[in-house]
Amino acid sequence: MRIIKFLSIVVSIFLSTNTLAINYQWNGSQSTVWTNSLNWTPNGVPSTTDSVKIVTTSNHPQLQGIVTIKRLTMTSGTLNLNSYTLYVTNESRFQEEQ
Repeated sequence: MRIIKFLSIVVSIFLSTNTLAINYQWNGSQSTVWTNSLNWTPNGVPSTTDSVKIVTTSNHPQLQGIVTIKRLTMTSGTLNLNSYTLYVTNESRFQEEQ
């Protein structure tokens, strides 16, 4: 009985963590500041469980500190690390737009 309770708790935590993940795309509509939520679609700032897609915009994203995200996809554009570190915990890739 204890094992079943433990497994149900673990599964619940796993599912709730995955459902909170958001797919963000850089729109750069306000500035180059990574932490400005209006520069992202949907509005918000990517965190450790989120996926990020960088595309060409007039304002290229620039880090203001160390950032950790789950996935990074760059189809075009530039990402300025500003001497900080971007940690990608799952995968990163360059994918040409079609």
